[in-house]
Amino acid sequence: VGVCCGITTLLRGTAYHSAGGSIYIPNEVMDKFGLSSHTLLHGPADATQRKALEESVFDVASQANAHLEKARQLVSDGLPNGSIHALLPGVSSSLLLEKLREANFNPFDSQFVEAQNPLRLQLSLLRARLLSRV
Repeated sequence: VGVCCGITTLLRGTAYHSAGGSIYIPNEVMDKFGLSSHTLLHGPADATQRKALEESVFDVASQANAHLEKARQLVSDGLPNGSIHALLPGVSSSLLLEKLREANFNPFDSQFVEAQNPLRLQLSLLRARLLSRV
């Protein structure tokens, strides 16, 4: 869950960090999809750049999701009593990954940037705690 949270936090802050000149998408991923640092720093200017951005972000988000699924598997296999609390941060990451999917993996999409709803997060955390599910 910790790796998933770290990756999703960096994805959530992509637009903010890009404005400051920082890039947190691995170079290997950027090269794989033809994403230039200029596109990441200034946002996509055309459909080709947008596609490269979305594919790169999808790849990184998929890695985060794989870590989250592993945590969910651990929960379904059974955890010692009270251990669910250590995995609750995964709920926030799950919500963030869903919002990123809805934004078509574009971290500059205004709906994604403004997607953090504290009430929804609190309700999701309560549900996860009551059902012992991440």
